[in-house]
Amino acid sequence: MSAALRTSCISLALLALLAGCDMAPSSAPSQAAATPAPAPASAPASTAAQGKCDAVPDHDYDMPAARFDETAQQLAHATGCGIVYDDPSLSPLQVNAVKGRISIRQAIHQAIDGTALQVKQETADTIAVGRR
Repeated sequence: MSAALRTSCISLALLALLAGCDMAPSSAPSQAAATPAPAPASAPASTAAQGKCDAVPDHDYDMPAARFDETAQQLAHATGCGIVYDDPSLSPLQVNAVKGRISIRQAIHQAIDGTALQVKQETADTIAVGRR
């Protein structure tokens, strides 16, 4: 049993070493490591700067008006965009319905538009909300 385990471990180690090898002939320099892949022509230039909060789901939102904490949790769970707030009194505040195929960033703005809440700070992956 010990010999079989030892052989398996050696095979896994060899496989791990070979996984990173370049299979190009040794006389030709590897172009893959030196040249980055070009961006697809159809992708907008700003895509690289976008984060989790800019992701658009593959479905339309149809969320009813609800408590802020419930809406924020549902939106954040969809893509991992952090919707943060440090004032617990914001949790039960009513926010607007969210409808349409929009990013999490657009959805949170739609939800809090015209309420006592406002976006205080935004980054690629986090939206901080506070009281107006």
